[in-house]
Amino acid sequence: MKRTIRRTAMLHFERASFSRDYVKWVGEEGFTDIGLGLKPDDDKMTGQGYVWEKVCRLAEWAGEFELGVIVFTGYMKYRETFLRTHPERSLVCVGGSGTALDSDNIVRTRWLCPFQPENKAEYVDLIHKVIRLPALREIHLNDEAEIGFSNGDVGCYCEHCVA
Repeated sequence: MKRTIRRTAMLHFERASFSRDYVKWVGEEGFTDIGLGLKPDDDKMTGQGYVWEKVCRLAEWAGEFELGVIVFTGYMKYRETFLRTHPERSLVCVGGSGTALDSDNIVRTRWLCPFQPENKAEYVDLIHKVIRLPALREIHLNDEAEIGFSNGDVGCYCEHCVA
């Protein structure tokens, strides 16, 4: 059986890697793909990941230099700004992480609840955008199978899930 070994350059930090020349250099170094973290457009923090417009630009450059694109979607994570004004849409855990907000050990997390219809619809819309990227090779859904963060933080107990 013939196998193809692929090498992915993870472009974590915008300041260091958001340029056409950098993507070209990645290809010249023998990488076959670039990996990109997609963050919400309302995320003004600099650091890891790229907003949608910049993911599109990086995907164009990758295609130009015959590199594939791997997108890490973050699934229901990284929506802290949105959840400040829509806390009812967050994942709620009961648990053993020590981060409980009250005596019942209820934890309102920084993730969207993956079971609420609005959250699911938004994520499906995002995936439909991602699949149209040029040079797309893989989509990582990230933590789609993990609900909670540590021992005992399992399931969602938001109003939608409990109803």
